[in-house]
Amino acid sequence: MRKLILAAIFVAGILLLLPVGGNGHAHAANVNFNVTVNSGSANPGTGNFQPTGSLNVNSGDNVTITFSVPSPDPYCCGIRVKSNGTEFDTGTIAKGSNKVVNFTAGSSFGFAATWPNGGPVKATGSVNVTTPTPTPPAVPTGLAANAISPSQIELSWNAASGATQYKVFRDNVQITTTGMLTYSDSGLSPATNYTYKLKATNGTMDSGFSSSASAMTQAPLPTFTPTPTPSNTPTPTPTSSVTQAPGQTATPTVTPTNSPTVTLTGTVTITPTVSGSPAPTPTAVFTDPKYDYVEVNGIVYPFDKIPQLHAGDKLDLYGRTVAFATITITVHSDPNTYTTVADSGGYWNQNIDLNDLLGDHTITEAVAPPSGLGVMLNKAISFKVASGAIPADANSTSSTKTGVIGALVPFGGIIAVIGALMAMVSLFLILGRSKKH
Repeated sequence: MRKLILAAIFVAGILLLLPVGGNGHAHAANVNFNVTVNSGSANPGTGNFQPTGSLNVNSGDNVTITFSVPSPDPYCCGIRVKSNGTEFDTGTIAKGSNKVVNFTAGSSFGFAATWPNGGPVKATGSVNVTTPTPTPPAVPTGLAANAISPSQIELSWNAASGATQYKVFRDNVQITTTGMLTYSDSGLSPATNYTYKLKATNGTMDSGFSSSASAMTQAPLPTFTPTPTPSNTPTPTPTSSVTQAPGQTATPTVTPTNSPTVTLTGTVTITPTVSGSPAPTPTAVFTDPKYDYVEVNGIVYPFDKIPQLHAGDKLDLYGRTVAFATITITVHSDPNTYTTVADSGGYWNQNIDLNDLLGDHTITEAVAPPSGLGVMLNKAISFKVASGAIPADANSTSSTKTGVIGALVPFGGIIAVIGALMAMVSLFLILGRSKKH
């Protein structure tokens, strides 16, 4: 009983690895027939095919027929089976032997058994080819839309029976085809409403539209313009006037100033020149934490929830501050410094090169408004980079699925791997038990 259970597990694992089409049926079924050819007697029409000469297949099937002639057949020299088209010709099948023919089913045709020398027809048969009527997959359900930033909306939905992929529509225009049950729509406009719907497809036919789902991207805050600090205006030194008597030289009494200008005429005019200006006062720097996030390989995360990174990953920082401010980003443990400039709405982003950046790291930001002093922000972003790139995401829109479950839901690859492991473990246990006996 133990061996039977292990054998059943092994077979189940193998079945999970068999390739199937998106509609739950094989793309091209392998169909096998074993047919015995009897000559009957020396008279025409007395032979037959056993168990039948009428073979039924579907269009596109890979057909294998093994024709066998029994040893006690009454005719001495064997039998030949040939189609009435170009599908196959067995040549001579000697008594007690067989011949195998292979072809792909396209359209129906007949075949006949004769003596090898082309004598009378002993029996006739046919291959009857049916073209299955395609059926569309079920309509997707459970579509939900969630805005996670001013430019990105996340979509999710339930698997549809018979679907291999899903067509995503935004405002009645198809924007992508995916084999996943989620999609991240990015590059959108802030504070804008978008409506989505889906169609499931099996590569041949599409379902009807799903129910729609709408979401509005997050709205940006008004652009912050800092108020400049008023400058100090010095009080000028009063003008002195001296009346000159005839034959006298004017000797004015003046208060020393920076670089005075003195004009000796009937009246002495003193114009002070003020040098220097007050030291600039740092301005308050506006930042909006609502728009602080990172993207890792196109997926959005908060600053404090950055996942494990790998060399070669794509890491982008996003934020919002004063319009046209200069943002300086420093990777302290490397150290690398990056500089970018915010747009008219204060939005900015910067890519961080992870190729040679292994280990634990901390990033800080400094913001310099168009006028005023730069300010180092009080937050630090921590992350860790391991060697080796993450394998290609299953988000790719591959149209090929492996495994029976894989044809029905987008996680067939996982089921296939589980099946392979089940088969390997059960085979190992069977072999180990056999060695003990």
